[in-house]
Amino acid sequence: CDDGTGKGVPCATAPDLYLGRTSPKMEGGFSANLTLFNNLRFFTQFDFKTGFTKLDGNYRVRCIFFSECRENWFPQEFDPVRIAEIQAGGTYASVMLDRADFLKLRELSMSYSVPSRFLEKIGARTGTVTVAGRNLYTWTKFMGLEPESTFNAGTRGGAFSLWEQNVLPQLAQFLVTFNVSF
Repeated sequence: CDDGTGKGVPCATAPDLYLGRTSPKMEGGFSANLTLFNNLRFFTQFDFKTGFTKLDGNYRVRCIFFSECRENWFPQEFDPVRIAEIQAGGTYASVMLDRADFLKLRELSMSYSVPSRFLEKIGARTGTVTVAGRNLYTWTKFMGLEPESTFNAGTRGGAFSLWEQNVLPQLAQFLVTFNVSF
């Protein structure tokens, strides 16, 4: 390990290094509505988190424990420091840490207000048909499966937001609703 001055020392005596925040430094969202012809409404919502780092536990298991990553088969294609960290079998190699900033398209929907002449036939006053998609796309450079995930098992406890392992990305959802009021 590096002692912070470029000299090698036993890893047990190497200094701790700050490798980044485990919770976002900034998060937010924005949305927009557009209504056309008094009956048709479009809605979109985005949200983001930025300024934090996650540990890709899936990469750790796949690459360090099972040697199933490109770095193990073609080490000449990668930085020697990266190869050394992987081959050393360390628990927290810096190659597993990645910026987890993201922007997500949370929802895109279209709603149609049904004209009253059609609703009167069923005794309704108002009605709306909505077609929506949620969790449609994530823009990120994070190499893991889901930059928003949290690994909640083992000795790491229930709120260890640095760790991403054994989780699935949020699934895209598509739904159609029909709301009526009488």
